[in-house]
Amino acid sequence: MAEDGLGRGSGDETASGVGRRGFLQLSGVAAAAVIGWARDVRAQASPDKWATPPGVETFQEATLIDEVTKALREGVSCSSVLRDDRYMPVHAFPRFREAIKSHATTAPLSICGDSEPGERASVRLLVQDAAGTPIPNALIYLYHTSSKGWYSDRGYHVQANAGDEKHSRLFGYVRTAPNGAAEINTIRPAGYPDGDLPAHYHVEVLVW
Repeated sequence: MAEDGLGRGSGDETASGVGRRGFLQLSGVAAAAVIGWARDVRAQASPDKWATPPGVETFQEATLIDEVTKALREGVSCSSVLRDDRYMPVHAFPRFREAIKSHATTAPLSICGDSEPGERASVRLLVQDAAGTPIPNALIYLYHTSSKGWYSDRGYHVQANAGDEKHSRLFGYVRTAPNGAAEINTIRPAGYPDGDLPAHYHVEVLVW
């Protein structure tokens, strides 16, 4: 600490012996620490909120999807594929989903196996026109969260444009019968962990 002839500080330091430059530096460190703490708190509050969407298929993933496509072409049902835990890791991939969609039938669909946690539920749908006439062969797409409120197995939302809709782990396609009816067997979903929206199913209907 520099002193003048009277033993006083030169003015670049505070009464506590910390210079103005040092004070500013300490303030910057404190601010950075507060920001870092806030980020840590947010991360701890929702560590599993966002799952990344699937990227390029690995060799193993591509092999599984090729196996599914071949099985469906040979007459294996969509229910059998969706209930098979071996294929669960590729449910989010577009090519897998397209294979399920293109082989949808009017038969009751099961979209998860016995190993899936949750209370079992059966969703029965009836598609009619404005006059109440049944619409046959309409394509129904249903997806929903797991019993803990997650769309993915790695987070409760998929971080992409319409990520939940495009990559939800629990999903299925089914067509309506001549009477306009369709049935999907699954589990009861749970609401989102970070919100108060009630548990629900997403249902989309495509009519030609």
